[in-house]
Amino acid sequence: MKPRLDHRVPFQRDEPTHRGESTRAAPAQAHGRHSAEIVGTARGGFTLLELLMVVIIIAILASIALPQYLRVAERSRAAEALTVLSAIRQSEIRFKAGDSGGLYSTDLNSLDIDVPGFGGNPLSQNWTYAAPSGGGIGVDATATRNSSTATILIDLDSGRTCSSDARYGLPPIPTNGNC
Repeated sequence: MKPRLDHRVPFQRDEPTHRGESTRAAPAQAHGRHSAEIVGTARGGFTLLELLMVVIIIAILASIALPQYLRVAERSRAAEALTVLSAIRQSEIRFKAGDSGGLYSTDLNSLDIDVPGFGGNPLSQNWTYAAPSGGGIGVDATATRNSSTATILIDLDSGRTCSSDARYGLPPIPTNGNC
């Protein structure tokens, strides 16, 4: 009578033991079967060590990328302030050209542009804008960050910008307070 071949022994790796001998032939001999009758089955899933390595690699990549992402996001918020301050400056220059005394406006509502937070315009989520405090030479328009004390100034005469925060990539505010 022919032996039945449906009794299968799971596949085992051919790894040397501590004595250097192979472990592959042992199951077939232990069950009295030939090695041709051993049918391999696929190993499923991941080991805990493999999953841990993936988590560690992702954590390392996140620790490198997150600060850079936050820096870029803050600079894009600064670009918003610089755009509005530049528009304020251009409008102030037009106002000064039409003013009989040659002075800048101290009220952002009187300008020919829509400044966030003035004249019924919605507030900016990131910045609060302030009009120049005086109308003469050396006057700055100001944007102050809503979530911090960071400030960006633009000199209305020269167009130079400066900031109290180095993250924005602008020169620091001079000691006299004017850019």
